[in-house]
Amino acid sequence: MAPLLFATVLWFVATGFVLWLDRLPSRTWPASLVGATVASGFAMGGIIATAPETSPAAAYAAFACALVLWGWHELSFLMGFVTGPNRGACPADARGWRRFRLAAATLI
Repeated sequence: MAPLLFATVLWFVATGFVLWLDRLPSRTWPASLVGATVASGFAMGGIIATAPETSPAAAYAAFACALVLWGWHELSFLMGFVTGPNRGACPADARGWRRFRLAAATLI
């Protein structure tokens, strides 16, 4: 149960941190992405360092490092640096499948 708890808690904390950074004023986004890029470099090093290991600690560390890489990817997307979401308002008359398609187009 400990691995599941670790993964769940870390995932929710990482998601919350990404969303918090994304909701900061847009003038802070470049600095946030630079920080995430530096952290991703260290995370990649952590993944490389733990790759030959088979211990539970290495698995935990590699998962945490992978979440840092995921966080960089999410930040670059949500902040509009790589592909960026459609930040336009959804039409007020959008209902049902049309609304679903518009929502999906924001994330895809």
